[in-house]
Amino acid sequence: MKMLEKIARRINALKEDDRDLPARWKLLLDFLGTFRQGGARKPKSAEPVDAEPTAVA
Repeated sequence: MKMLEKIARRINALKEDDRDLPARWKLLLDFLGTFRQGGARKPKSAEPVDAEPTAVA
């Protein structure tokens, strides 16, 4: 996983020189976006999330 992250950092560093580079490595970048530590960023919902589930009476 560390090597894949190293490749992704290199892709991001070189994308100014080669605009097609991120498109060619899209599969890797999407994979890391999903499975990197913490997972993918999820949009924050408008509803607050309860710390504990509430019991239904």
